[in-house]
Amino acid sequence: MIKGRVNEDNLPEIKIKLKGRKRPLKVILDTGFNGELCLPQKMIKKLCSVLCFREYFELAHGELVLADVYRVELTWFGKMREVEVVSTKAKEGLLGTELLRNCTLTFDFINKNIEIHQDYG
Repeated sequence: MIKGRVNEDNLPEIKIKLKGRKRPLKVILDTGFNGELCLPQKMIKKLCSVLCFREYFELAHGELVLADVYRVELTWFGKMREVEVVSTKAKEGLLGTELLRNCTLTFDFINKNIEIHQDYG
């Protein structure tokens, strides 16, 4: 199980461990993002330098933006997993629904708790 919390802005966040980074990173769970991970450009440059490809993404308000996509490794349910990371100008990282496949996600806004359980069905 992965545990997180609802922060003071009522955003669900968890900590993830990225290869090449000493400390865990807080990311916001974004159920409107169907990719794996979005990270700020500055952080990506520290983790890896190889651009995999560029792709257009549609933002929530309908704007299309061209973004660089990289690959990084993160620890997900105790195992290293390579994921695609979209480079953004945002200050915060976002974890998308692609990483939540085969998972049960529970938001408990009353008690400010988040739980992600991996389903093996």
